[in-house]
Amino acid sequence: LEVRFQYGKSFFSFGDQGNQRVSISFDKNDAIEITLNKRDVQKENEIVENQLYDFFDKTPAKRFVLKESQDKFALFAWLVEHKNKCIENGITIPAQSINNINVSLEKYHLDFNYTSKSDWFDLHAVIKVGDQELNYFQLMEHIKNDNRLFKMENGEFFVIPEDWMKRFQQIAKFAEMKNRSVKLSKSNYTLLEHELLSFGGSTVPIIKHEDIEFEVPSSLQATLRNYQKEGVLWLATHYANKLGACLADDMGLGKTLQTITILLYAKEQIKDRKTELNPIGKQVDLFATYDKEQKPLRSLVVVPSSLVYNWEFELKKFAPSLMTYKHIGPKRSKNSITLKTYDVIITTYQTVLRDEGLLKKVEFEYIILDECQYIKNRNSKIFSVLKDLKSNYKISLSGTPIENSLADLWSQMEFINNDILGSFPFFKKHFMDPIEKENDEDAIAELKILLEPFILRRTKGEVLTDLPELLEQTIYCEMSSKQSKLYDQEKSKIRNFLLTKDYRDPKIQFHVFAALLKLRQWANHPSLIEGNSDIESGKFEVISNTITSLTKAGHKLLIFSSFKGHLKLVESYLNKNSITFTSLTGDHSTSQRDHAVATFNNDKKCSVFLISLKAGGVGLNLTAANYVLILDPWWNPFAEKQAIARAHRIGQENKVNVIRFISKDSIEEKIQLLQASKLRLADNFIETGDFPKLDQNEVFELLQ
Repeated sequence: LEVRFQYGKSFFSFGDQGNQRVSISFDKNDAIEITLNKRDVQKENEIVENQLYDFFDKTPAKRFVLKESQDKFALFAWLVEHKNKCIENGITIPAQSINNINVSLEKYHLDFNYTSKSDWFDLHAVIKVGDQELNYFQLMEHIKNDNRLFKMENGEFFVIPEDWMKRFQQIAKFAEMKNRSVKLSKSNYTLLEHELLSFGGSTVPIIKHEDIEFEVPSSLQATLRNYQKEGVLWLATHYANKLGACLADDMGLGKTLQTITILLYAKEQIKDRKTELNPIGKQVDLFATYDKEQKPLRSLVVVPSSLVYNWEFELKKFAPSLMTYKHIGPKRSKNSITLKTYDVIITTYQTVLRDEGLLKKVEFEYIILDECQYIKNRNSKIFSVLKDLKSNYKISLSGTPIENSLADLWSQMEFINNDILGSFPFFKKHFMDPIEKENDEDAIAELKILLEPFILRRTKGEVLTDLPELLEQTIYCEMSSKQSKLYDQEKSKIRNFLLTKDYRDPKIQFHVFAALLKLRQWANHPSLIEGNSDIESGKFEVISNTITSLTKAGHKLLIFSSFKGHLKLVESYLNKNSITFTSLTGDHSTSQRDHAVATFNNDKKCSVFLISLKAGGVGLNLTAANYVLILDPWWNPFAEKQAIARAHRIGQENKVNVIRFISKDSIEEKIQLLQASKLRLADNFIETGDFPKLDQNEVFELLQ
């Protein structure tokens, strides 16, 4: 802001050095008039002090900038607000322009409102700038494109206020703007609600849980805990709003039971729909019941193959009134009409890929994904197929809905509520990169607003006050001298190899990760690299002594490793020492899996259950154990949490002790630090984790 003072026909800028000025003019008789104008510097200072110092800071050149403002257009807003007062005090504001176009200094006003439709909100506003009325659609286009200069019909620029930019920016990002209308999807209702509440309005007309007359279905053959009732009510609220939901409760809190309950609830809600009898005229499942007065629920439950029988068992146990069909195996139905006769169709992710054409012929009431991280890869065929299947409602279930990075979250949110986070390039630009690279707090806050209504996450510590204590400890093990020497040699080889290569090459990255895997094996036991090596492992000696001590004391142990070879070494030790055990890896069939679980839980002589980390992550209830031994750390901290949850869950009556074994001065210690960084990201949202995406600097850090 430049301030000038007028003395007769002379002007002095406040920053001028001179105190007097001569002006020459001619009177009507062409006589020369010479006028000497002297400044009243004291009076000028008084005016400036009274009028400007409350708002402005003075520069060394005696010009003025608004205090604490980073907005380059802020001065226009100040002039609009104070124009009348300036005129009253004898201050003239000349026309302002940008690029030779005048800027409006008229007062402005905006009244915002909306109309609620079935799946979206129509947004409207009346905007007045002086006697000019602005189009809301055009205003939102400017805000979306971060363009503050709105050219009005009278040819002047209206500078869109900074608070309007902030106020509508989130909505502008996600709104659909076409045909001169602005629509916001119902799945983004929190943006509208946040806008209304921030400016003194009311909440949007979304059904809240208190608006629902909800009772646990009488046909449920189970007693729900209070937090489970709350979870089902939360799902029922989303059902009422026709919105998808992600139930992300901690492992072991009964996500399956809560989901079965909402299926029974949904079955009750469709009673009044048109009756559609079983077209083949008979009961297809001998062991299920079928109410011919009701329309089939037609819900598809997609699970990992290892969980098919667990879902079938729990459905028959807790909801025998639901007609259930396992759509798996070579004899599965190829007739879409048959599928339409069932309440619940259980299938696997692999079968969905094979039967894409068949499943697309059915409009499902619900599609439910268990362990929904199976669709974390947005470029995968399974994500594409499941996203395109038709359903009225969608639920995803997972204790770890984010793995690797926020990219995994996008695909799962896209499945339950289409476009809730925008396109992936949009999501990457506005959320993923700012959060993961810069820890942008504004982006984190905005993403939380979008996600909060659609992800329900409860931990065991929050809801199971009666769950026994969980104690965790880490035992650091010294490598044997020869093992340590060979480990260091291998580490140097990898580091030297990486120094000569372009890490951006995917082939080089593959070799590096293979080398890191080899380092992990060296840190555990040389036999994992060299077969029946006679080189001793410092860690294995500690593990062996721990197993002997605990089993002699009568404890039951779950032993997890990400290496089958490591479990084989333990198995050999158990055999030599006559310790009874059972085991489970990815090579076991479903019947072998069930037998192993039953043996460990029911046979008092069976002290140890050996489990590969991947095979034992889901679907196991092993509350007979009171010790969990994790032989080697995995990149993903949540794989370990899932392993621990096999024992520390509903039904556990004893204190559970977790022991992790780490080789000192090895890559295993670095992996622990990597896990900690993943947990920090998880604290902001839900969970993170599988195999890491590492840049070159991070790889070198692992090799220090």
